[in-house]
This record gives sequence, structure tokens and C-alpha cells, in this order.
Amino acid sequence: MRLLLALSLICALPAWAAEPTIHRQVYPLSAADTVQITRYCHPEAAGVYLFHPHNNEYTAKQVALEAVRRYPVCLIALEHRGTRRISFRSGESYADFDPNRIYSPQGRTVTLSDGLDEAAAHTAAAFADAVLSALQPAKFIIAMHNNTDGATNIESYALEPLAGTDAPVFIHPQHDEDDYFYVNDPRAFAFFQSRGFNVVQQTEDVADDGSLSVYAAKHGIGYINIEAEYGHEAEQHDMLQAAWQYWQSLR
Repeated sequence: MRLLLALSLICALPAWAAEPTIHRQVYPLSAADTVQITRYCHPEAAGVYLFHPHNNEYTAKQVALEAVRRYPVCLIALEHRGTRRISFRSGESYADFDPNRIYSPQGRTVTLSDGLDEAAAHTAAAFADAVLSALQPAKFIIAMHNNTDGATNIESYALEPLAGTDAPVFIHPQHDEDDYFYVNDPRAFAFFQSRGFNVVQQTEDVADDGSLSVYAAKHGIGYINIEAEYGHEAEQHDMLQAAWQYWQSLR
């Protein structure tokens, strides 16, 4: 079944593929620790950016790399040691952070392993600025993520206010609860709901956890997060195709 779905998605993509241009920025966190902020761009890219922050989420990365060859988009990928969190030396110790929790002072305070180290907080803030700069001039951001079976899923948002008070949630009974869209626009919620995808919409009173979704909402940037379980490559292809169709519907 999954093979048939993957084949149908390939047929739905453009018939030709283009090799992306690749630019790697080596960003120094300390004298010994660096992160590559890598930009992969389709030759005709025009304002849509895929974002892959977690280096260990390999299914999402594979789907995103294929998409850059077939859609006029760019991909910004953070590449380091193959781990979810990014670590670096700060003074006499090491600090680490989640690269999707650094886009506000509140988020950095919570995510930094040492919390109150001002030098580490400054390093994380400067890195966040570098990532945001790499994402410019994004008109629309599609974040690519993977999760594990039994972790936070679409049902979690129906049970707790993780996306804000009374956040709209749609759960399709025939879809895996680990595969879902996280959006910040009611138009996106309606679009994906009408097509039978699991989807949750972030509300205005969501807690600022330093995530890119909260940053995007505050700055009026179109944003979609595609969450899929590790190994659900065909499903994530399907979701990315739907996200592209949504973007096209706005134009």
C-alpha cells in the first residue's frame, strides 16, 4: 500500500527535476564547535522555504531534498553532529539547545541546558539571528519534522492546550495520529481538514516557547509544520504535496 502511495505521489510531481544549488555557511558557536547552515535551492525558487532544524530527523530531510529538485523552493537545513540538540563549549562547560526553541528570550532560557548562562544565551541568540537571516526573504515557510510513535501527536493537542487555548483540532480516524499538520492560519486549517489530513491550528495565546511557529505568527509569516513519524516517507511526501497545493491556492 505504501509503495503504491509513493508511486502515485511521484506521478503527481512535475515530470522534470532540477539539480539544486548548494551553499554552506559554517557558523562558529565556539572555537571548536560549528554548525553548517546549508541552503539548497531550486533554480527557479521564489519565496517558499523548507526548514529542517533537527539533524537526526532523517525521513524529513530525505523528503525535503527530493522536493527541492521538483518544486521551486529552497531548503534551509541545520547540519552538525546528527543529533536533535546542538551542543557547544561555553566558558568552562558545555551548553546545548533545541534549534527550534531559540527564537525568543523565553525559549532560549528554557531550552539551554544551563539556563542562566548569559554567554550561552548570547551565543544561541546570535545563532537564531543567523538562521532567520538564512530564511529571508521567505514568504512562506514549511518546517519538516519527524516524531516517534507514542510521543506528542495530533491527539495530544485535543487533550492539552499545547497550541493555545481552544486550538482547533481535526483528527481523521483513518490516518496515523503521528502524521499531522501544525498551522497558524485558519485558511490552512480549513484546507487540510477538507482534504482529510490531521491538523491543528495554533492560537494567538499560545505560550512563547521560542519555536519558529510562534515567531512566524508574531511577524506575519506564513508557516506550516509537517510532522510525520520516522519512516513515513510516503506520507510525508503526500503532506508536502498538499502544502505546496495550499501555497498555490493563496496566489
